[in-house]
Amino acid sequence: MAEIKLKRLNVVKVVDSEDKAEALKSKGFEVVKDAEEKTEKPLSKMTEAELDAYAAEKGIDLTDLKNKTEKLKKIKEVEGGE
Repeated sequence: MAEIKLKRLNVVKVVDSEDKAEALKSKGFEVVKDAEEKTEKPLSKMTEAELDAYAAEKGIDLTDLKNKTEKLKKIKEVEGGE
């Protein structure tokens, strides 16, 4: 089954089943549409929420990072620069 991406505010969750997606929907999460997933925007121009979604899509763990600067640095480290 394909992954399902959901978000609420700046929190992004990726699940692998409809049941898990439904559980998150009941907590206020919404499914991220294809148009929101794909972007040509440079990382440095992304909002913190966009960075969270991008990292989730790429499997990059941003847990415990407190702000956009820290998240951007982590993503760049993992990907080897922009």
